[in-house]
Amino acid sequence: MASRNSSSFVLFVTLPLLFTSTFQSLNKTSTLRTALFAVIVGILAVSQNLSTSWTVAAALVATLLILEPSRMYQPSYYLPSYVTVNLGAEEKSLQLWNLCIEQMRGTCRQVHDWLFTASSIKSITWVSVSLVVVSPIMI
Repeated sequence: MASRNSSSFVLFVTLPLLFTSTFQSLNKTSTLRTALFAVIVGILAVSQNLSTSWTVAAALVATLLILEPSRMYQPSYYLPSYVTVNLGAEEKSLQLWNLCIEQMRGTCRQVHDWLFTASSIKSITWVSVSLVVVSPIMI
C-alpha cells in the first residue's frame, strides 16, 4: 500500500471523484466540489496541525482508492479505502481503513487500519489526483 522507512512515508492516493472535466465544470457552490475541498483542507489542517477559524464538521469521511504498488513486472491495483479526518478531536488526526479480499474472507494477517496524529505527519506529497464520482459523507 505505501512504503515506509525511517525518513518518510509515501502514500499514493487517488481521491474519490472520476471525471476530471465534470469536476472542473461544476460551479463553486456544488456540494461535491465543496465536500472535496473540505476533505483536502482537512488533510492539510491535520498535517500542519492548524486550527481553522471555521469548522466544516467534527469529522470528514471520504471514500478513496489507494494505489497498491506490486512487485516489479506485476500490475499495480487500487484498494478501496476510507479516510476520516478528525478535526474536532483535541489532537487532530487522520484514520485510514482499507478493504482487501483476503480480509473479507478472514485469511489476511496484514494491518488494515491506521491512525496518524497531526504530530506524526511531517509533510504531504501529492503523487496523483484522479477524480472519480463517489460522494463523500459528512458527519
